Amino acid sequence: MNNYYWITDPHFDHMNDDDVLNFIDLLSNIQNIKGIIITGDISNATQLKKHLIGLSKLTIPTYFVAGNHDYYKGSFSNVDNLLFEMNSQYDNLYWLNAGEVEIDSGAVITGVGGWYDAYYGDTNTRMELNDFYLIEELVPGKKFRNLLIELVRQRARSEVEVLRSQLDRVCERYKRVIIATHVPPYPESSLYRGKVNDDYAAPWFISRLMGELLVDYAERYREVEFIVLCGHSHHPAEFRKRDNLIVYTGLAKYDNPGVAGVFEDNKMMIGTVYYFLSSDWKYRKSNK
Repeated sequence: MNNYYWITDPHFDHMNDDDVLNFIDLLSNIQNIKGIIITGDISNATQLKKHLIGLSKLTIPTYFVAGNHDYYKGSFSNVDNLLFEMNSQYDNLYWLNAGEVEIDSGAVITGVGGWYDAYYGDTNTRMELNDFYLIEELVPGKKFRNLLIELVRQRARSEVEVLRSQLDRVCERYKRVIIATHVPPYPESSLYRGKVNDDYAAPWFISRLMGELLVDYAERYREVEFIVLCGHSHHPAEFRKRDNLIVYTGLAKYDNPGVAGVFEDNKMMIGTVYYFLSSDWKYRKSNK
């Protein structure tokens, strides 16, 4: 499994249209690239279709999940319907919530956007996200914390069940399962300034339900290698939860998307990334 490039949190809505198209064009010029994996926060609900159409111009497949920002100025239901539509309409766009995809002999990519579930940290934290004001289904909870907690957990549970169905289908058939998601599943994979997110931020930056699901399948299928790619925190992290379960969280910057990692020689190469606005548009391998 080689030459699959991983991008997270590109936030194309923070860029002008010409820069987005230039970024996509640069991706298309990478030699021997087989596919792109995007772990959410591609855009916002009002511009997501435009940016996905831009990605569809690539001659390689794009495998993606949505992040919380992709629902801004919209709703879960409307954006999910749009993503089902785009998945059906464009042969090289794969919204992973719609189903797993074999990408190499013995390897499959699965995934869901996931959602934070407030099982870690202080549920009475004063930290607020724009999600509570800009995503239709969460707006009723912005003044009622107990309601907000139930709403985010409801979303997290529904996402976990979609992934559970995928894993039930693939774990008997494949020896390597790539799982793309947006929200980190463990505290150790959700960092801020090099440290695990504290009680102030943890409720909105970790999905405990996702983490429990992953451990369950890793322990049931010990012969399967599970590789999890996620984003959301914008801070890089690498955490091995079990011998056969590793989680990578990608580095991201607003206004300046880049590549968080590359599968080479059946391994995820992370560490040094390159950015659109860098003068050096060449991936430089790390030692990992």
